[in-house]
Amino acid sequence: MQAPKHPPRFLPTLTEVVKHPAPATESAEIPVLLEEEVLAPVVASTFVEPVASVMTDEDLIAKVMVQLTPVLEQVVQDALQQSLQARLHVLLPGVMEDVEATVSRAVADALQGVHAEQERQ
Repeated sequence: MQAPKHPPRFLPTLTEVVKHPAPATESAEIPVLLEEEVLAPVVASTFVEPVASVMTDEDLIAKVMVQLTPVLEQVVQDALQQSLQARLHVLLPGVMEDVEATVSRAVADALQGVHAEQERQ
């Protein structure tokens, strides 16, 4: 049975800044920048938006709703229109029968009234 291998205590990473020694001709008072100071402008310009444009969850939800509301309203309106059209298509024959029966009764009653009036004269 083999003993478990332990990783080395120090692993180099790609995020480390290699500092070169200053040449002898330059002044000895060259400021040494920390890794964060060197990378901060690159990170800020590439990955981080300004603080003023950071949105809260509520702001993001409101913005998405403003954009989606017209689309959702149109989808709902189209779905309702199709549903109502289908329902009317099913109901139309029964409605037509009722209208026809009502008109027939109204015409028959009107003719009866006309005949009754003519007989009285």
